[in-house]
Amino acid sequence: MGRGAVRVTVNANGIRVHIITCHLKSKLLTFPGGLFSTRDEDLRAQVAAAALIRRTAEAAQVRREVNGLLAGNAADGVILLGDLNDGPQAATSQLLLGAPGSEIGTLGFDRPDQDDAGRLFNTDALIDEDRRFSRVHGGVGELLDQILASEDLFPRTDGVHRDLPVVDSHIDFSSQLPSVPDNPNMRAREIEPDHAPVTAVFGV
Repeated sequence: MGRGAVRVTVNANGIRVHIITCHLKSKLLTFPGGLFSTRDEDLRAQVAAAALIRRTAEAAQVRREVNGLLAGNAADGVILLGDLNDGPQAATSQLLLGAPGSEIGTLGFDRPDQDDAGRLFNTDALIDEDRRFSRVHGGVGELLDQILASEDLFPRTDGVHRDLPVVDSHIDFSSQLPSVPDNPNMRAREIEPDHAPVTAVFGV
């Protein structure tokens, strides 16, 4: 991994929870000479492919760590969060979920499934749709900062339905999230961050 991930373990109401935070490879492309743009489309394709391969490899490595935690600690919970540098529907983000199906908001979410113990559930769908972004790039909002959690964090206190956390992207932490350009040097002197904090409050 180009940037290491960090794992900490906490105890919350008698449940041990492993929290992993990571910052996957940026979508920012850097070309020879430290440039952020090029007119050589062959070079652009090559550099973009290399960046995508690196981000995918990092996501796979993080998922392997999650697999070990879920397989070896059946009673423990796992939360994976961070700047994934892709939206929730991107292949790199989907890779982190585990077996497909049972996503939050689908009919399968409340139905017990043999694959649930190995899944992570993305909490993105619980953010109000008009706030479902954490960065603005070229005027378009993107939810790059995400929080995924294992089934232990969604108990069935009524015996039927899974409890849901309260999730928000705090896009109004400042006056307004700036629209990020392709050249990061343009914001080198800025103090305020260009990502909104994303939080999830679990009731376990």
